[in-house]
Amino acid sequence: MYVNDNNSQNYSSQVVIDSTPLSNAGGYVNWSEGYILMPLVVEATATQGLGGDDVPNMMGFKNGYWNMINSMSVEFNNQTIVQQTPF
Repeated sequence: MYVNDNNSQNYSSQVVIDSTPLSNAGGYVNWSEGYILMPLVVEATATQGLGGDDVPNMMGFKNGYWNMINSMSVEFNNQTIVQQTPF
């Protein structure tokens, strides 16, 4: 089971994920096995044309850690469980 965010593909501000449909599905939810899937789109463009014997440059990601979530808050029954905390 999955839940889409409430932003309707408009990501100019915060992202809201409402898990109420999961809770009201009539089954048990193992929250410890849940995860957030965030797609990452990368675009590469060539600055010069590839012609003749030119070899295209290869691109790859360096190993490391990146913060994709700046802050998070958790609410249950309209009660704040985890206050919004940056990082």
